Amino acid sequence: MFVALLTGCTATASQSDSIEVSASESTQSEQKVDTAGADGHMQLKSYSGTLNSAKISFEYPDLWSVVEGPEGLQPGQPDGLEVNNHAGDRMATLVVLNVVGFRQPPDILPVQILAVIPGHELLSKTKDFTVQTLAMDLSGRPQAQARNGWTNNVRVGVSISAGTANAPEEMQPELLTSTVTVETGVPSYLGSETSRQVSFATLRDFDSMEAAKGYTKGSEFTALQKMLASFSG
Repeated sequence: MFVALLTGCTATASQSDSIEVSASESTQSEQKVDTAGADGHMQLKSYSGTLNSAKISFEYPDLWSVVEGPEGLQPGQPDGLEVNNHAGDRMATLVVLNVVGFRQPPDILPVQILAVIPGHELLSKTKDFTVQTLAMDLSGRPQAQARNGWTNNVRVGVSISAGTANAPEEMQPELLTSTVTVETGVPSYLGSETSRQVSFATLRDFDSMEAAKGYTKGSEFTALQKMLASFSG
């Protein structure tokens, strides 16, 4: 059994010998798409590719860029990419994993649900997904912040999440993001169709919960939500 450790939008994984994994193929379309946004119209481009045998696509703002194989991925890890804004800052990371597993967490703490919106399409044409935004406050707990790799008091996680059920009320401080399952259409050696776990997410740290909530009212957050909601796989 192969296990991946996923922390926010950074993960490590091992490939199963029983699954045939194809080379990554992708295309970035320069065709712009008019989509209504909070400011009237948001110019979008589309990305489509095959990462770790999973066919995926999404739309992203015209001034942003997609970089395949970001430096944050570990050697030997299945395919991934990052989306950067016009200044080169990382906006989100997408990683396609064989299996997702987590070590026993030291803390399970309350989270605030800041936003949940539905995805535009069904995953593998059969399953709903949402884009959920969760926030956790570790003010006054510097050791917990350091242990979980935080840089400030409040962390916000924005990610695609399976199903349409209510977002969790408690989570691990080291996570705050979810994954979804997509079918690859590629049979395993047993003949069954293989699947992959996809993390499409971003993490942001803030000084206060008020600042975190303020971020969700801005145009960058709106663009992030729209990009993640457009995911198809």
